[in-house]
Order: sequence, then structure tokens, then C-alpha cells
Amino acid sequence: MSYFRLRLMRLGKGLDLVSLNSRLLSLRGLASVFDNWPTLLKIFFLGGYTRATLHDQYGNKLLLEIDRVSLRRAIVLARALRNSDRYELTNEAINLCFDKYHEEFKLSEILSGDYAGFEYFMGMCWLAVFGAALRPDGDLYYRVSLDGLNWSVRKGRLGDFYCGPCLSRVFEPYEYRSWFLQILAQGGNFVDVGANVGGYTVRAAKLGANVIALEPDSENFALLLKNLALNDCPNVHPFSVAAGSSEHKAALYAPDEAGHSYSLVAGGGKLREYVDVKTLDEVVAGAIGESKIQLTKIDVEGNEFDVVVGATNVLKRSRYLMIEMWPENKERLLKSMKELGFKLADVGRSWRVTNEINLLFRRARS
Repeated sequence: MSYFRLRLMRLGKGLDLVSLNSRLLSLRGLASVFDNWPTLLKIFFLGGYTRATLHDQYGNKLLLEIDRVSLRRAIVLARALRNSDRYELTNEAINLCFDKYHEEFKLSEILSGDYAGFEYFMGMCWLAVFGAALRPDGDLYYRVSLDGLNWSVRKGRLGDFYCGPCLSRVFEPYEYRSWFLQILAQGGNFVDVGANVGGYTVRAAKLGANVIALEPDSENFALLLKNLALNDCPNVHPFSVAAGSSEHKAALYAPDEAGHSYSLVAGGGKLREYVDVKTLDEVVAGAIGESKIQLTKIDVEGNEFDVVVGATNVLKRSRYLMIEMWPENKERLLKSMKELGFKLADVGRSWRVTNEINLLFRRARS
């Protein structure tokens, strides 16, 4: 689903979860990696400024200047590092340790710099904590191996980490485990509208599903093909098109500055490129004819109603539908779901909080 939309939720709610919904985990994280965690806890609730000492398992220490803003980031970091032996402190920096490779970050800059830089660092941090193998692949890419899958990710592109190797662990673990794995346990046809770099497409293929994947952005599509090749996924039909209500050319926009996701809805975003648009009914019919579909996933950054208009036949043959619904489209989409014979089966979760953007529907009459 949309990285950008979920991070807005987490920015508004997620960091508050540190004190509201996850106090115990936060306290344990602080106590395990910071020597003077009681002072940090005081700053979190009352504000202020202090110097704090971060330590690693080797006895190395790093002195940091901490205020309330950087402390919120330090708490997120501490929770990740709490039981990890995949980092070490040296030369005023933190080294994230991968198999035969270390990546160095100046931690004071990470904690006080721009939010996108911190989020990218945390993506790398989670890969290290999970024991991923990571190494440079030329000047612009990393090669990542995690959970038996291989990924090519662009340096500096957090979306590639979260929508690829970290999708099942950090980005959408609830949706992945409770919906996706259960529904596709026995394979079947899977339609992935907004495949991005292949997070769901690759995993579905490895489960034995026959996949139809649509991704309009040319750079994402190239990386999708690369990830399919890296994981030997012959049972995938990839299409470099956007889904819509009719066949035409349309402008694709980057709605967020970091460029994690792209949309046919302008929304103040920057023009990225012009892409081909086709109805989902047309694309799927050309790939699998009139076969039944076990699961359809729609993640198109605000253009979901237009996709549904051009996917009537596909959705009538789909047993389940995973869809990201932007609030402004929700009322008319819920009406469309009822008319198509779907009932709401579950609502997504993000950081243990209900995420009403991601919804799962099941056909009332299979």
C-alpha cells in the first residue's frame, strides 16, 4: 500500500505511540542502549536538552546532544537496536553491520537532520537488525537478501526497502501475514495493481500464484523486472501500464517529495512522465482470459475509483480484494464494493493501530 499515506498517519499518530501505546517497549529500548535513559525519559515528557550516551555490545560509547525532537527519533532507534548485535559505534558514527559489509552513518546528523534522511537510515537499520545480507551493486544500487528472497534497491530510496525486502516485517506486516499469506496459501491467480518494485508480486509468485502485475512508472517497472529475475519468477505477467476507466495516455505525478509512490492524481505533485492507461478488465483478459481470481490488490494513490470502474469483470471474478482507499474516495468506493457483491472482511493495522486506509473485502457469494 502507499508508503506516503501510511507515513503521514504515523507522523501524526505513530510517534505518539511511543508514549501512548508502546510505553513498555520504548522504556526497554531506551534502557538497553542509553546509559542515562531516565534523563531522556524526563526530556520526552517535559522537554529540555541534555547529552546522552549510546552504547553498543562491545563497550563502545557515543555521546549525543539530545533535545525533544531528536529524542523522539532516538526512541525509535533504541527500539530497533534493543536486542541487536548488528551495529557498532566508532568515530562519532554508528556502523550498521551486514554480512561482510558495514554502512556508516553520522548519528548526530541523522537524529537532528531532515525526517526523510532519518527514515532512510531506519530502513537500513531494520535490514541490519533483521540480519539481511546487503552489499553495493554499482554506484546506484544495493543488493539485499532477506527471508530467502533477493532484491535490488536504489540507494537513497526508502520506498525500495519498505516495498521490497521489508514489506512483510516493517511496512505492512499485518496485511501480509493475516491477509496475503492466508489467501494465497494455495496459490491461484493474483492481480497486483500498483506493483511498485514487486514486494507483493515476488512473494505471490514464490507462493505458487500466477501473477498479473501492473506498474506504470518506468523506473519502478525496470526494478520490478530485475527483482523478478533475481528470484526466478516465471509465473508473472508484468505490464508497464496504469489501470483506469478507459484506454488513453495520462500524466503520472510524484505526490511526495521523496518519490516513494506515484499517482495519476496530480494533487500538487511534480509531473514524472506520461504513461499508457488501460482498463484492468482488458489487461487481465489478455493474460488469463476468464479464469477465477483468488486475490486482487489495488494500490494506486488516489486513483482507485477510476480503476474499479474499468475492472468490473475482474472484480466479479475475484474472491478477495485488498484495496487502499483514500478518504475522499471511500464513500463511493464502499457503495461500489456492495454493488459488486463484496463485504468488508478486515481493516489494516499500522503500529498496532487500526489503519482505515487499507481494507480487505471478501466476495459475499464465492
